[in-house]
Amino acid sequence: MDEDIESTRQTAHATTERVARVAHEGIDRVARRGERAEEYVREMSHAATDRSRDFARGVTEYVQDHPYGSMGVAMAAGILIGAMLRRS
Repeated sequence: MDEDIESTRQTAHATTERVARVAHEGIDRVARRGERAEEYVREMSHAATDRSRDFARGVTEYVQDHPYGSMGVAMAAGILIGAMLRRS
């Protein structure tokens, strides 16, 4: 009888160790995927920041090179937006 209890205890212990190992492997796999996702998001964020900075720089240069045309475009956009807002 004691041998049965000891055998059951050893089997339960071995099963618990296997389950714990598999769980840790799963957690490690999820952590690695999370790290890759974080890196991807960080890279995309930097790329978006660079693009928006380049766009702002281009707009600034255009306005400096064409001040009167820029004022005309801004005024036309304001009139258009104002008209759209009045209709809604």
